[in-house]
Amino acid sequence: MDAFENLVATLVHADGYWVRTSFAVELTKDEKRAVDNPTMPRPEIDVLAYKPALNEVLVIECKSYLDSTGVTHRNFTETSKHRYKLFHNPVLWRVVGRAIIRQLEKSGAILSGARATLCLATGRIRNNSDRELLHAVFSKRGWRLFDDRWISERTQGMAKSAYVNDAAIIALKMADRFRGAS
Repeated sequence: MDAFENLVATLVHADGYWVRTSFAVELTKDEKRAVDNPTMPRPEIDVLAYKPALNEVLVIECKSYLDSTGVTHRNFTETSKHRYKLFHNPVLWRVVGRAIIRQLEKSGAILSGARATLCLATGRIRNNSDRELLHAVFSKRGWRLFDDRWISERTQGMAKSAYVNDAAIIALKMADRFRGAS
């Protein structure tokens, strides 16, 4: 969902990151063989963010799930291996993460020695129990979770920020201005 990815990119950018959406990762033939998929198409990263001050690259998978039950804890412990491939396959994540860093360093987009962090941004988590369990799993594995509460807090902040010529921010400002008016 491009709109959700663009919203996440806007929010991460507001936190001081340079962002790119729909980033195609270039894997070598050897890397494709290393993940047991020699005909694999180039993986596409929903949102890629870089903060020079931290020399950190965020590799963000976006799942809005706004009109569904949302992300569950089980998605990251038992099921959905086809949907959350980078999270479920440590070899794939290691290969893709290294390829991203190599590709960005080669192009001069990042400083040498940057580290990549796998992240999930979601517009909905099933319930508070799943939220707590997900945060624990993500913390234990060194991942970052941008959950619906994080997104809500950031969007509320953006609604009160100075004017920016961005469709998402303008919509947030309009909604904030007329909240409660009938």
